[in-house]
Amino acid sequence: MIRLATTTDASAVGTLIIETIQGTTKSGSAWVSEQIDSPTGVVLVDEELQQIRGFIVGQIVIDEAEIHDLGVAETSRRNGIGSKLIKAFEAHVIHQGAVTCVLEVRASNNAAREAYAKAGYTVIAQRDRYYSDGEHALLMRHDFKGSS
Repeated sequence: MIRLATTTDASAVGTLIIETIQGTTKSGSAWVSEQIDSPTGVVLVDEELQQIRGFIVGQIVIDEAEIHDLGVAETSRRNGIGSKLIKAFEAHVIHQGAVTCVLEVRASNNAAREAYAKAGYTVIAQRDRYYSDGEHALLMRHDFKGSS
């Protein structure tokens, strides 16, 4: 079941961030709590049997949403959870007035790139040496107008 995260989910989401986001070495639970409490933050989780299997963290400012992080526990991958989280995030931000959504993704993260492309995101730019290890990021965008 996908639902809005609460502050009690911050630790579990922070742990999943470390486990699923390449290059993350410290707990993101404080940051996750800030996003949950922020009036612009959007944090959704996929939960089954009281276990958080996946998450998406983003924000909406005026009419533009941004996805910061998306992750699915290794044992729950290849079940469509990531795609469902993207769709739920989009539905939530569209309801709040977003007309577009942007994100950065590692150029080497083919699984994420494919999931975002399937959801309607297109590459609009490359950010050279964006990550601390020197890898490039691809900036992707999805305009919601005319999509369903």
